[in-house]
This record gives sequence, structure tokens and C-alpha cells, in this order.
Amino acid sequence: MTKTKLKEPSAVTYAFIANILYFIICAIYCKINSQNQVFNICFLSLCVLLWFITGNVYSRKLSKIDLKKYLSFILISFMPILIFLITYNILINVQLKSQTYNWIMYYSIGAPIIFWIKPASFLINILNINFYLFAYTILAAFMLACFFGLLSSGKNRKARTVKMLKNDKKQSNSFNSEAAVTEENEPHFQNNDNTSNALEYDDGTQQIIFDELNTNKDEFSKDNSDTMSDNSGLKQ
Repeated sequence: MTKTKLKEPSAVTYAFIANILYFIICAIYCKINSQNQVFNICFLSLCVLLWFITGNVYSRKLSKIDLKKYLSFILISFMPILIFLITYNILINVQLKSQTYNWIMYYSIGAPIIFWIKPASFLINILNINFYLFAYTILAAFMLACFFGLLSSGKNRKARTVKMLKNDKKQSNSFNSEAAVTEENEPHFQNNDNTSNALEYDDGTQQIIFDELNTNKDEFSKDNSDTMSDNSGLKQ
């Protein structure tokens, strides 16, 4: 009886693939740059769905529900944008009045942040909040979507576990049935052995009887010959 073991997935691999797909969505959105609100909502929903599916697919590969692995996966997945946001918050407080410094800050740190939150940028005017506070809000929303995706696979894992248990039970019953059939056949085989022994005994008995008949025949022939010789002597 064998149990199916699930191979543990690599959090870095899944996080890398998710970020690549998200960057592709952001690039497409920046290229189109539509002012249609319905279109913008659809793209934002696509981003949320991407992170939800990423969490769901990753958690399916895990052997059990593990909140520590869930949180580490979320941290690894959003590490790139977290590095940019935290770095910007640190450097923005540096008292350095320089146009070069501001240019570097914008293009090396600010531009990647703007690119990352681009699918949700149409909401900034609606919410009317600070840009980087808005960036943290969108980041938290995507993290929450990924976390819900991680939790959503619990039912699928439970159903898969039940299926595995049923398969193991079925294999166990099949093994027990085969063992029972083997035990039932053993007396039959013993009977066959007894039958063959009986046949051998019968054959031996027939051979003994045949030998006795031959002996009796020889004695009868000898008696007849003696009688005939006696009769011939009397006649003489």
C-alpha cells in the first residue's frame, strides 16, 4: 500500500513567475493608457485575480496548511516593490537640495513605483490621498488577495486527502481479498495432494494384486504339472 506524496513547491519560483506576469499586465496597461473607467476596472480586477490565482496554485502544491509558508510566500512575492517603497521613504527624508538627486530619486525609485501601481492609478483621484500612501494601500490589497488565494485551496486539499484515503482503503481491501482467496485455495490444493497420494496407493495396490495373481497362476501351473507327472507314472 503506497501513499501519494506531494512535492513541495519553490516559493521563489512561483513568486518570480507571478511578478513577470504582473509586469506584463502593467506594461500592456501603460501602452494602452485608456481613459475608459470600465476598462481600467477590468485591468485592476485582472491584477487582483492574478495574485489570487498565484496564491491558490502555490498552496495546492503544499502537503499541508502552513501559515508560516503562506506569509513567507507573500513576503517573497512582494519583496521587489517593498524594497522600492521602503527605500524611497528612507531617502525622501534626506535633506539634500540637488536637482541631480531629485532626478535620480524619481527615475530610479519613483518610476518603478509608478509603473507597479499603474493599473490602480485611476483610483488616486477618487480616494484623494497621498500618492505613496495610496501605493501602500494597493500593495496591501494585492497581498490580501494573494492571502485569500492561499487559503482558498483548503477545500481542494481536503477533498484530495479524502480521495487519497479512499484509494488507500481500496488498495487495502483488494490486498485482503487476494489474501483471503489464497487461504481458501490452500485446503483445495492439499486435497489434490491427498488425491494424488490415494491414486498412487491404488496403483500400488493393483500392482500387488497383479503380482499375487501371477504367483497363484504359477503355483496352479506347477500343481497341474505335478499331477500330470503322477498320472503318467500310474499309467506306466
